[in-house]
Amino acid sequence: GHSAESIIGLDVADLIVERQRAQLTELLLRVRHGESLRNASLTGVRRDAQTVDVALTLSPIALGPQLVPGVAVIARDITERKEAEESLRKSERLTRNLLEHLPHRILVKDRSSVMTFCNTRYAADLGLTPAEIVGKTASDFHPPQLAAAYRADDEAVMALGTTRDLEEP
Repeated sequence: GHSAESIIGLDVADLIVERQRAQLTELLLRVRHGESLRNASLTGVRRDAQTVDVALTLSPIALGPQLVPGVAVIARDITERKEAEESLRKSERLTRNLLEHLPHRILVKDRSSVMTFCNTRYAADLGLTPAEIVGKTASDFHPPQLAAAYRADDEAVMALGTTRDLEEP
């Protein structure tokens, strides 16, 4: 990073990669017109020339309703957070790919028994697509008695907090 002494007197643009300086200028103009901006995401440049992801909070320094002589800038290094988010996205893609291509019928429900995910094999058994199933409950697709039995199974699993093997014909 930069020490406070090393950046005093620098143009804030010198701390941002060149390709994003126009974007920074546009943000600074908005703030000079009185707008405050939180978490503007840009790529910063450290003293050792390494790039880092930064979240900027920009606030006008106002001396009155019309005069904004400066802008207060808070920059936070969010490189690790961005890397963690990308790692999570990759993991989610891998999990979805696995769930989609297993030979099993896979269904995920929330605590209200609303379906939040199903794979194509499950949906195909109902003659639907996963998009037509997500957000609905068993009672949207099955006769009342069967839907009630599924709901009772869901509640039993949630109450026990463990898995149960259930077979159906």
